[in-house]
Amino acid sequence: MIGEVEVEALNKLAYQLSRSGKPRESVHGKLDILLSNTNFHLMAAVDEDKNHQIVGLATIFFQDRLFSPMMAHIDDVVLDSSYRGKRIGEQLVKALLDAAQKNSDWLGEPITIELTSRPTPERQAARKIYQKLGFEIISQAASETGTDLFRKHVKPLPGQ
Repeated sequence: MIGEVEVEALNKLAYQLSRSGKPRESVHGKLDILLSNTNFHLMAAVDEDKNHQIVGLATIFFQDRLFSPMMAHIDDVVLDSSYRGKRIGEQLVKALLDAAQKNSDWLGEPITIELTSRPTPERQAARKIYQKLGFEIISQAASETGTDLFRKHVKPLPGQ
């Protein structure tokens, strides 16, 4: 079970991820359920100099499908505003991609990874990271309030 200090730190990040500045709900209770699901992975960035305070997170959810290859969706990539511009977000997304690669190698089949990101000025740094890591824009938002769809394919490494 996750402690109250961690929940408070995650809720603080949720405020920064929200468009309105207010998260939909607290992660309290919900997080334990998600973490018990083996298809859900959460990567957290911590500041060791500040008593291991959580300063960023990113999640990926793997979805096995009956007749199609596995899919994964990356969500909730967020850093505390005072830690942005230090390549921490890139490291979090790379950690998620490493998890996807391990799953692909273990399954012996490709995994399609998708994520969404709004085309707003404050999201441009994150969008550049996604493209740098090999994600392609598949679908663009029809309006300023919409979101773009990014996709990347991960294939098993030879000899796995």
